[in-house]
Amino acid sequence: MSEAGARILMIDDEPDVLAGLEMILSQREYLVKGVTSGDEALELLEVEPFDLVITDLKMPGIHGAEFVGLLVHRWPETPVVVLTGMGAVSTAVEMMQLGAADYLSKPVDPSELLIRIQRSLADRAMREESRRLKAMLREETGYGGMVGRDSKLREIFEVIEKVGGAPTPVLIEGEPGTGKELVARAIHARRLRVIEERLGRPPEAASHPFLAINCGAIAPDLVESTLFGHKKGAFTGAIRDSEGVFVGARRGTLFLDEITELALPLQVKLLRALQQREVTPVGSNEAIAVEARIVTATNRPIYELVKLHEFRADLYWRINVVQVRMPALRERSTDIPLLCTHFLETTAELYGDSVKDLAPDVLDVFRSYSWPGNVRQLQNVIERAHAMGDGDRIELSDIDEDSLSLSSVERPGSHVAPGGWGGGDSTAHLGAFLTLEGVIRQHLIEALDRSGWVKTRAAKLLGIHRNRLARLMERHAVESPGSDRIRSELPRRSRGDQHREA
Repeated sequence: MSEAGARILMIDDEPDVLAGLEMILSQREYLVKGVTSGDEALELLEVEPFDLVITDLKMPGIHGAEFVGLLVHRWPETPVVVLTGMGAVSTAVEMMQLGAADYLSKPVDPSELLIRIQRSLADRAMREESRRLKAMLREETGYGGMVGRDSKLREIFEVIEKVGGAPTPVLIEGEPGTGKELVARAIHARRLRVIEERLGRPPEAASHPFLAINCGAIAPDLVESTLFGHKKGAFTGAIRDSEGVFVGARRGTLFLDEITELALPLQVKLLRALQQREVTPVGSNEAIAVEARIVTATNRPIYELVKLHEFRADLYWRINVVQVRMPALRERSTDIPLLCTHFLETTAELYGDSVKDLAPDVLDVFRSYSWPGNVRQLQNVIERAHAMGDGDRIELSDIDEDSLSLSSVERPGSHVAPGGWGGGDSTAHLGAFLTLEGVIRQHLIEALDRSGWVKTRAAKLLGIHRNRLARLMERHAVESPGSDRIRSELPRRSRGDQHREA
């Protein structure tokens, strides 16, 4: 639901007030219908849908708490903005407790009313989007824990289906945090399903394990024995025989992450193990046959390393029988809302809490950010905001700016030789992405501009305290409207806006 064309029902027993507000809202392209009593409003709501209800409390017939409570109960998806008497704080609090979305004191300030309407409609749109995404998640089968509907991800699911049943070597490329191990596990799970279909029963777990090793995390002098095993006494500290992961994977899957971190001498031995399907433990002369399927992964453009003679070409062609390239999150940004919904649900389950929603401006920031840490970073940000935030939804003030401060052009791997992941500079297209600081600064300026640079109004629009707004303005160098620099950053306003300001 877009804001323009939103259907608004207004209820006030003063015809002059009603006519004035109808005129103001109609100029903003809202579709407004006004009635003078609560009973008339209830009859209208039974036959016509509305996106928002704005109501006075003192009217003929049903009114006050009874009327608001009835609206919230019978039309829970339609936000209600209550007009209260000046200074009636207790009444406003009571209405909010009943479920009203917002309140505004009479006499009504038109600019303030527009702010409340925008906020209420945005909240409604966010709730509708949240319900849609949750329904989509329930329908979404995903694949091995991977969530998304982007075509790039769908193509990967198809590859997993095709190659999962055979012991074909697979090479997975992608930036850190894109879910390379999830793909490896999905390939393994697909293999187990194929075996089960052939046998008519699940394969024994002990004979078909999934073993994952990060080649960059093993001490250099232990890599060979970790991979291929060793005999007792082969080196200092070898107090017993070890079979190594190649043998330990049995007929399952061995996932070698960060394969490009292996030293060249180890690459030679790995190539032999893959070609001969056997390994020789350190300190032994006897080869042992291996049956595991090998899946490798790297966060560096491996073919560029081959051209630089930093990775063996023969090993590259041996592990790269089938190649999977994991897209960065910025390349499938349409999946961000769905991923947010998924992580909000899994985080709530982890903490034993109710599922929170995202405030609209938070999702705007998430869509604008380049996510150098990819899906893993998004999950981290949401979990932290859930843990640190209060209330039933995550606000912009709950987001830790430090967790989003890494520039998109400084992400790990961006220093690798030209060519990137598929030809051309892999970071060249990132210049259009704003850092979080830039997004927040732009958001602050927009809120202040909409509020006529009245900080109290801008703070209400942003849903934060005025003092926090002042601190954010100072931190992000947002100056007063007298600054030529700030004025140059503001969107050009229409003559109608300038006339209203005058």
